[in-house]
Amino acid sequence: EEFVEKPDLETAKKYLAEGGYSWNSGMFIWKASTILSYMEKLLPDVYACLVKIGDAMNTADEKKVIEALRKMAKRGNDAEVRTTKTGEFKVIEVKKNIVVG
Repeated sequence: EEFVEKPDLETAKKYLAEGGYSWNSGMFIWKASTILSYMEKLLPDVYACLVKIGDAMNTADEKKVIEALRKMAKRGNDAEVRTTKTGEFKVIEVKKNIVVG
């Protein structure tokens, strides 16, 4: 078994014709505390960014902090910032308390 990210058209048609495959619609439901716990353990740099944003919420620094993190994300090479795809796979691969349905 393996995960195939965005199969080409022919492969997707083959999967549909054969049946027996799960389709990842990319929708996740969880408590905020659950995903934050996983991120703290598995993606500490991303978690640190979220904590910075959370600490700045409803303060005079809120917009400044969010804009600074947005600029880091656009550069894409900072250790503190990871792509959504990277974070998603790192958290999902743990598979604890995660159900495919």
